[in-house]
Amino acid sequence: MPTKRADIVDFLQKQNPRINKTKIIVFVDAALTYSESSKNITKNGVIVAHPRTGAPIDNPYLKSRKMAGDTISKIKLNDAGLWEILEKYEPPKE
Repeated sequence: MPTKRADIVDFLQKQNPRINKTKIIVFVDAALTYSESSKNITKNGVIVAHPRTGAPIDNPYLKSRKMAGDTISKIKLNDAGLWEILEKYEPPKE
């Protein structure tokens, strides 16, 4: 089971040997952003409190999820099994 970004790139490259590696990397980065954004939206909701004023605002992760989704939908490749991997993926701690 891939656990690092590079492992996920390798996983998809094996499934898509004719696809340019750059496209796969862009797809993986967008998929990781989409997954992280979705997890935040699920955890905190679509409407969140502004950090300074407490006023209700749209969750900022909505915008990043939309942008990542747009990128994902433009790159056609075999992503079978990817979303199960992303559900378990935890980004590296700094």
